[in-house]
Amino acid sequence: MNSYDDDVRRTEELLARALSEEAAEVDPRPGALQQIQRRTARTSRSRTPWLMGALGAAVATAAVITAVVVIGDTNDAASNGTPAATQPTSPADTAPATEQQPSPTPTSPSPSSTSSPSAPQTVESTETVYYVGQGTYLFSEPHAMTVFDGKRAEAAVTEFLSFGPLDPDYARGWPDGLKLDSITTERDATTISLRGRVDLADANGLNRRAAEVAIQAMIRTAQVESGIVSFVYNGEPVTTLLGVDVSEPVTREPDQGVDFTPLRAPLSIDSLVEGWSVSSPVTVTVSGNVFEGNVNWELVRDGRVLDEGYVTTAFTVWREADAKLGRLEPGTYTFTAFEVSMEDGSRLNVDDKTFTVS
Repeated sequence: MNSYDDDVRRTEELLARALSEEAAEVDPRPGALQQIQRRTARTSRSRTPWLMGALGAAVATAAVITAVVVIGDTNDAASNGTPAATQPTSPADTAPATEQQPSPTPTSPSPSSTSSPSAPQTVESTETVYYVGQGTYLFSEPHAMTVFDGKRAEAAVTEFLSFGPLDPDYARGWPDGLKLDSITTERDATTISLRGRVDLADANGLNRRAAEVAIQAMIRTAQVESGIVSFVYNGEPVTTLLGVDVSEPVTREPDQGVDFTPLRAPLSIDSLVEGWSVSSPVTVTVSGNVFEGNVNWELVRDGRVLDEGYVTTAFTVWREADAKLGRLEPGTYTFTAFEVSMEDGSRLNVDDKTFTVS
């Protein structure tokens, strides 16, 4: 063997040792070596070109390995705040890259978790609002509203004071310009605190019974079920409200008094709200507490009676009954429920709703 062959073998051994030692110190990224092999695969059969190719591959391999080490250490240093030169090597550093588990991607917290303690939580809800109808009776309407921090009663009273009834036949009874401060309940006592610039002692054009019904509308809208109720206006206790003496706390009246005088409307349409759009076939639910339970109804469109009939409810108690109108053509209709006077045949306790069939 001549000196040329010895030099080649010696060079091969040195290169192999250097590459082996370097490879033992680093963690090459997957595919780096294959990329080098593909670049250096095109070689000649002569020893000199092979040697130059081997040298080129070795240099390229060392360069790639060094770059991988530098880049890997730099990335690790950037993520840990430690300079690459002083980043210690741990067993995890020498584990195969494919076995390393990526750090979990941070997820955005839900809106509820990011809300500050003082930020109100809101939900859309439907609450019952009460109004005065026919002068002396309570009627109810479901109203959609936003409820803050679960305060359904406050939302309902705010709706009551801020907006009128959907049905033009009903009235609030309370003057405009009032706002709710708070509703507080301790044991069996509820305080409704209001503010405004109107004379809250004034009867507001109501007779005594209508004023009492308006007060009961407020109490029921405030979702008071039992106990006594007091009113505060602009920070001061109220003794006269809508012309009614309330120096003694009032209570929620029952639907019907001991003398059978009803507070709740003797007859009402329960399944329709003024202006609603419904789909066909149509069924209307009526509640009644009328003589012999007889409730008449009629369906009108464009001023013409399309259909009429009656349902049986109850007397001395309220009971629901369904008036089945069947399939209706698209358009606007008015459904009217009423009691017929046994004396003169006139209509009593009338409730009507205008609705649209889509």
